Amino acid sequence: MTIPAIPAPSSRPPSARLGAALRQLTLAESRRLTREPMFLMGTVGFPVLFYALFGLPREGLPAEASQVTLLNMAAFSLVSLSLFSFGANVAAERTGGWLRLMRASPMPLPAYVAAKVLAAWAYGTVSLTLLFSFAGLAGGVWLGLAGLLAALKLLLGMSSLVALGLALGFLVRPAAATVAANVASLLLVFASGLAMPLEMLPAGLARVAPMLPTYHLGVVGRSPLLGAEHELRSWGILLGYTLALGVVAAWAARRDEARE
Repeated sequence: MTIPAIPAPSSRPPSARLGAALRQLTLAESRRLTREPMFLMGTVGFPVLFYALFGLPREGLPAEASQVTLLNMAAFSLVSLSLFSFGANVAAERTGGWLRLMRASPMPLPAYVAAKVLAAWAYGTVSLTLLFSFAGLAGGVWLGLAGLLAALKLLLGMSSLVALGLALGFLVRPAAATVAANVASLLLVFASGLAMPLEMLPAGLARVAPMLPTYHLGVVGRSPLLGAEHELRSWGILLGYTLALGVVAAWAARRDEARE
């Protein structure tokens, strides 16, 4: 009888092994995101389509309105990315057993989350680049340095929505996760003034808007172009949402693990 050889332990330090595993997880997550047509449509296709319909320069539309619509569509793209990448997909991975496998492996759960965040930032960067390029090539709307600063602020500000997506992914039943992500995405986008000006919303809804993270994401995203008198307040509110929803997501993850 042949006795299988026991692999020699790796000579690399634990931090190097964790870093290599994190890179592989991030690469796998990035590939998965690009292979989902509906995900591409929600995060890239719809923002470009809506901007083509309502934001491209035309007679009677001020140039500043076209630029503001572009930044609002950029925020819309990141809202969809956060809720579907972290909400619907985490719920699906709970059903498919991928999370159970991760928990049984030496890979710590925070590395699983970190890989998703890194992949989402990379994917978000590509989405914003495509949207801004479309606006420039199709309508001559180039934002220059203001566009670059806006993109950086939007990518940083989306952390609050990433935390919301994670909370949804662990709280909602997998069968209902896609519906929940759709409903939450539409409500957060339309009620915050990203899809249409607050002046066009019902008065009650307009009063609720400043309480939503998407409203403040829009404020910080538009600030390089328009300025924002209370931008620090918006960053504080986004940070508060990130911490509060992160606590909820961590609690829901532990509860999900205890059920297995």
